[in-house]
Parts: sequence; C-alpha cells; structure tokens
Amino acid sequence: MLKLEQLQLVDTGDSPFLGPALRVTTRADDPLTFSASARRYLQDDFAPMLAEKLEFETSVEFPEADWAPEGTAAGALLRSIFYVLKGCKWPVFELGHFTASPRAEGEDSLLGTFDLPTRYTAPNIPANLLIFLARNTLLKPEEDWDRDDFEEALTQMLKAVDATGMMGINQRPLVGMLHEHQVPMTEISRTIFKAGVGPGSRLIRGSLTSSTDWCAATLVGNKFATSQLLRSAGLPVAECHIAPSPEQTKVLAARIGYPVVLKANRGNFGKGITTEQGVFTNIVDEEMMESVLTRTDFENEEYIIEKHVYGESYRVVVFDGKPVLVQKKGNPSVIGDGKSSVRDLMARSSEEVISNDFQLKETFDLEKACSNEDMLSTLKQQGMSLETVLPEGQKVVLLHGGKIGDFGPLLEFHQPDFMSKRIEDVVMRTLALVQMTEASIDFIGDDLNLPDPDLIICEINAGPAFFHAQEKVYLKQVGKLIADSVTTA
Repeated sequence: MLKLEQLQLVDTGDSPFLGPALRVTTRADDPLTFSASARRYLQDDFAPMLAEKLEFETSVEFPEADWAPEGTAAGALLRSIFYVLKGCKWPVFELGHFTASPRAEGEDSLLGTFDLPTRYTAPNIPANLLIFLARNTLLKPEEDWDRDDFEEALTQMLKAVDATGMMGINQRPLVGMLHEHQVPMTEISRTIFKAGVGPGSRLIRGSLTSSTDWCAATLVGNKFATSQLLRSAGLPVAECHIAPSPEQTKVLAARIGYPVVLKANRGNFGKGITTEQGVFTNIVDEEMMESVLTRTDFENEEYIIEKHVYGESYRVVVFDGKPVLVQKKGNPSVIGDGKSSVRDLMARSSEEVISNDFQLKETFDLEKACSNEDMLSTLKQQGMSLETVLPEGQKVVLLHGGKIGDFGPLLEFHQPDFMSKRIEDVVMRTLALVQMTEASIDFIGDDLNLPDPDLIICEINAGPAFFHAQEKVYLKQVGKLIADSVTTA
C-alpha cells in the first residue's frame, strides 16, 4: 500500500518548477507493482470515464518530460493527475517531477518524491489526488475492483478539484502567459492572485485587475449608461434606448427603423443576468420582433434596443493603458459552388478546422447551427432557406454579429498597429472617459485599418479577453508585454 511519508511546500530553489511546488514523499510496506492490467485500465477505461464526467476530449497532449517518461508508473500517475486537473480547468501548466527513491526497483516503482506545481492552487488537493489515484487506479488488485465504488470516490474527488480551481474563462490563459514569463505570483484565494512585483503588480480576478476601479467596472456593466456616456463625448455609438416593455419595444423599433438589436442591459457572453438568451441581432421587421419577444423575460431582465449596424466585428484588448491585441471575429458565411444547398455548404464548413499562429476556426455542431433562429431569419431576409442552392462564387452571410458561437467563427489576431490612427485615438479617448487601463473594447463596422472607417463602439468589457488565444505565437508576445507591465521595478 502506497503511503504518504512527507508533505511540504518547497520554494523555487529546491523545485524544478518556476514557482513553489508541493513535494510528496512516498513509502510502502510491501513492494509496489504497476501491472499490465492497471496500464490497460488507465488507458482504455479511466481516461474515457474522466472525459465523460468532465465533458472534454480525451486527446489531451501531455507535456514531454525526461523525468516522468511515458510507460513508467510515475509517468502514468503524473499524467493521470494532469489529465484530471486540466479537465477541471485547474491552472496547471507543468506535468510534475518524480525522483525515484534509492529503494525503487525498475520502471514500475512509485517509491520516491513527487513534486507537483501548486503555485496557484490549494496545496492539499494535488497530494490527496496523487495518493488517491495511486491507490485506486494503478495499484488496486484487479480481482477486488469495484467500479461503482471507484466512480463514487472519483466523483467526490472531482468536486473537490472543481471547488478549488480558478474561475473565469480568461483567467487561465492570462495566468498561463504570466507563468511562461516567470512572473512571481501569490495565490490570495480561489479566484484572486497577485501577479508581479513593484509598483506595477496587480491583483487579478478572472482578467479583471485591481487597476480597474469598482465604479468603472460597474459603469461598463450597464450597457445603456455606457452608451450615453460615450455619445455625450462624441464617440461613435448606435442610437440606443431602454426598452421597458414588449409594447414599448415595438414602438421604439419603428421609431429607430429596422434592423435593430435587442439585448439585456447587463450580462456577458451573449446572456442576460437571468436569461440564457441575452442578445438578439439583425431584427429586420415587426414580425421578427414579435418572434424575438417570445424569448425575452421583461419581468426579470432590463433590455435596451439600438440600431443594428452591419459590418466586421473587432475586439481591441488593452493592458496597462496600451492596446496589445486586435481580434477580428468573422461573420459565419458560405460560398456557393453552383450545386450545393446552404445546408450542405454548412456541413462542409462544420468539418473545417483552421489553427495557425494568427487564425483559429473550430468545428461546430451542424444540427445546433441549422436550428439557430437568428440564422434562419437572416437567410429568410435574403430570400433564402437551408435548401437554397447558391450560384458558384456567391457569398452568403449566415449571421451578422451577435452571439455567433454556434458556428465556430473564424478568429484573426492582429498586432495593435493593424488599427488606423483614428481608431487608436478612439480607443485612447474611450479608456480615458471610463478611466480604465485594462479592458476590451468591441467595434462593429468597417475594417479598423481603414484611414477613416465608419463603425461604432458596441461594448466595453472591464476584463481583457484572452480566451481562445493562449497558444498563438503573437499572444506569447502579448504575454511578454503584460509580464513586463506587472514587474516594473
């Protein structure tokens, strides 16, 4: 039976990692073995079970490490831990380090010292996880195996891991970039850590930093108030009104002129505070408005209505008062070949994957995309349906902006000099107006690199957005810029 002999936190000097590590020293009353059946179980049963419970792909690429080589007991154990933590979105960026005990015999031994990177985590969970997996996954005698008991224990363990992991889809990429550049970090709580040293250091929650005043964050969380402030300063925004009721919404839509956008005044990721659907774009007539209103909740949600603007969608990410990244989100579209229906063209697009240093396109759920009501309305507006056969070379936009996550949108990443001088001036004026140094500013309209583009500011986010982009080459440069800003002497 594997036992815990010593548990201690060690600093960088005694650890192979960039920061502190949790050191677990093991001993055993009896010789330990890592059987072929245990290896098979880990590969063929354990990993798929985790994937099912955590709803993630089994094709996790483990970091290569000479000191925990694949095929050894210690390597398999450390990879299992990494698998669990990554599935639970725990901020672990290194695999772990094993130093065999002098008593260890052969590659099947687990006797020795395990160092686990715990720089940003509660220290008790990784050690318990290591012991748990060693006893119940790798060393459990096959004849005594009780899958139900193990699954129950695994469920409880995953709850503990999930309860102590970091929150926010932008926090892990940000922490990862800081980690790569060896920025000193101190965990304050599950959701807050301190990054950097000196006057540039920040407290960070998600990607919201202590440089952002609470009043400023509250302001930009109110879309109507933000729009009015920007308009009063002469910055480009769409005509915007509070929509207090469904009846008044229809009156305002007619006054503004279709197409219009209806969205929750507060909320994130295309959702309202109390509703799953928070943004309805490209509402082209009263009939479509009637349909949209059946999906709203005016009793519990405050809505705004504004003029819909067609065009490209951009996000400018700002850190330490400077633009560091421009992200373009392409509208979902298909191009005709003279013989295929819109549905068939979408099916091909759903299988297309693009991933290079400056672009990213993921696959998407075709059935879900084909049932998207906003997309069906956009096609109808153009006199088309899913069964329409497009002439060769004709491009049809399926959805204009808004919540387009159902379509695996194409993302392009650009350096700040992609923006024209006029847009850079708009960005800096906007930051000064809302008194922020870290933010994401969303634009829609003409290309940002045109000398005098016609566009509007559609939203300001108090936290910079790094989701989807951690592995991109240019984002590594962004990480260096951020690392330098929080370690100013």
